[in-house]
Amino acid sequence: CDELADELADGSRLVLATDGFLAWVPFAPRFPYEVHVAPRWHVSGLPDLDEEQRDDLAGLLARLLPAYDRLFGFSLPYVMAVQGRPTGGDPQVAGWSGSWPEISHLLLEFAPPHRSESKLKYLAGAELMGGAFVIDVAPEQAAARLRATLPAGPA
Repeated sequence: CDELADELADGSRLVLATDGFLAWVPFAPRFPYEVHVAPRWHVSGLPDLDEEQRDDLAGLLARLLPAYDRLFGFSLPYVMAVQGRPTGGDPQVAGWSGSWPEISHLLLEFAPPHRSESKLKYLAGAELMGGAFVIDVAPEQAAARLRATLPAGPA
């Protein structure tokens, strides 16, 4: 929730916004054109979205994902992860206070493996073993490039 407020206030890494969702390049992405998508309100998982919210998310994705293809000039592959609340276990045992729905936030992550039309992003030693990811495109530049290729739409 705090991250969304920060991204909205800054705006330089914002790619797309709808009434209910934001899409942005994170401050410290692992991949050059990584994008995160999250609801503007607290929701802990996809099953908690009502029909209108699901339609809003679908509309955002229908504009965001073709922007990758336009930017790179081909149907760009990507890894998509959906982070949501756990389905079991006790958060208190893990050292958390509150219930899973209270402390979990829905987040979609898109990580294309390309850094340009002809170059893949390969993980090197610092990234694989040290967790220090190196990218050759500033997050603000990646967001601007994606914004420039967004197809027209209501979102």
